[in-house]
Amino acid sequence: MSITMKLLTVFIPLISMGQPIRKRIDRSSNYFSTRSVIISLSITVSLFFGTSVSAQIDAATIEELRAQIAALSSRIEQLEEGNELISTTVEGDRRSVRDASWTEKFQISGDMRPRFEHIDDDLESSDRNRDRVRARIAVDANLGDNWSAGIGMASGGTDPISTNQTLGGGGFSKDLRLDLAYVTYEGFSNTALSVGKLRNSFYKPGGQNLIFDSDFRPEGVAVAYATERLSINAGTMILESDDKFSGQDKETLWGMQLAYEFTLDAGSLTLGTSYYDAAVAGSRPFYLGDPYNNSVDATGAYLNDYQEWELFAEANFSLAGKPLRLYSDYVTNLDASEFDTAWALGVRYGSARGLGNWELGYGYQDLEADAVLGSLTDSDFGGGGTDNQGHILKAAYGLGDSARVGFTYFISEYGEARLGQKIDYNRLQLDIQLRF
Repeated sequence: MSITMKLLTVFIPLISMGQPIRKRIDRSSNYFSTRSVIISLSITVSLFFGTSVSAQIDAATIEELRAQIAALSSRIEQLEEGNELISTTVEGDRRSVRDASWTEKFQISGDMRPRFEHIDDDLESSDRNRDRVRARIAVDANLGDNWSAGIGMASGGTDPISTNQTLGGGGFSKDLRLDLAYVTYEGFSNTALSVGKLRNSFYKPGGQNLIFDSDFRPEGVAVAYATERLSINAGTMILESDDKFSGQDKETLWGMQLAYEFTLDAGSLTLGTSYYDAAVAGSRPFYLGDPYNNSVDATGAYLNDYQEWELFAEANFSLAGKPLRLYSDYVTNLDASEFDTAWALGVRYGSARGLGNWELGYGYQDLEADAVLGSLTDSDFGGGGTDNQGHILKAAYGLGDSARVGFTYFISEYGEARLGQKIDYNRLQLDIQLRF
């Protein structure tokens, strides 16, 4: 057989293998590696260039064949390196997609607030100074198909209207409790239905805590409807659900609220009304037996139901380039025959959001003993609960978009209904507030 025929006989099958080799390499297959291809070519050359054949081929032809084999080997190595780079890029893209999916699905938020507090209570023999901290973190998850859920933890003990934790005790470990646990469905137009331990969706004019403390997390069912101007909130809050241990029937507070925002030339005006009903007369207070200055009978049970009708207004303007807010709130308990009214007025100017920005605030409120359910109202004003009145002074200075320092000073009195006299109660709070 001629030299040419022998070359064709050996290399035509080898050449025909090139395309499958390349396809398999491009598909990240392990069928052919650089080493196996080189070994195959070496064996072929060794067999072909045996003693009887090599005698018929000159040195130049052999060197040419060796150069072609080396070039083929280099090409295969380049293909494998390219394939490895493609695989790495694809894996990186997949990881980026997974990371993006996670960040779009979950949102983490929280805040931390160190506080120094001074309390001057004329009923006590000495003033009180303490250092406190509040820490909260929440994870909200978008589950798709209009479903979402949230879980949150907060410092503090079991108090339903305070998540502050007093420092001390030699630095013992502090409590961390379940603060939020809810699911929400938003498949209805402009409407959110939530069940569980919830953020309070009821509107509070000026942020005033006349009916609900800012730390209060309702437990039950809430429905919130909102358009650009109109908002409607309704809900049922569980006050007691297990009579096996409490010895009393299930108790709830339900409420409904309507608010509408009017556009003005220089700002906006929001007017609203609310109605809350807690049929608790004859029931004992739900947290540690403490009525929070509401009226009780000789057995310690509530004397009244709490049918609270609220009217409120809030106006927002701009003055000298800074926001100005004015607000008023009025509440009466339709079931009580005396000590049944609460009201508040206030103003806030400026905003402490951002480095170097500041805000000032002033409020006055008068909260009679049976105007609202005392276990849910402000835990700081007048020593907490109802049966108090006085002034609230606030100031804050921005340390950045998510940090600020501020103070609140309560100048108040309490005890008119419960003690038959007014007791002076002053409280100073110095805070550093950080959000993330």
